[in-house]
Amino acid sequence: MTAQPQFITNSNGDKTAVILTLDDYQTLLEDLEDLAAIAELKDEDTVPWDQVKKELYDSGLLIALSLKNQLKNPCLTYPNPLYKALAD
Repeated sequence: MTAQPQFITNSNGDKTAVILTLDDYQTLLEDLEDLAAIAELKDEDTVPWDQVKKELYDSGLLIALSLKNQLKNPCLTYPNPLYKALAD
């Protein structure tokens, strides 16, 4: 956001309103929505990273990502027998 606000002032020179571009206004609204969502979750319980990894492994998602990364980087994973079986 490159806010270049313009202000409307009263006869005393006090700022009474602000003018923003539509893009800046929409960005500001999106940021406020994000902050509101974060505020709603601040009292939620957190999930330990080890539990997240276990759930991803159990669901098969993490192993799929791991295999995909291994195939992209064979020099890092060549000793892995699973990589060798998949590469053949």
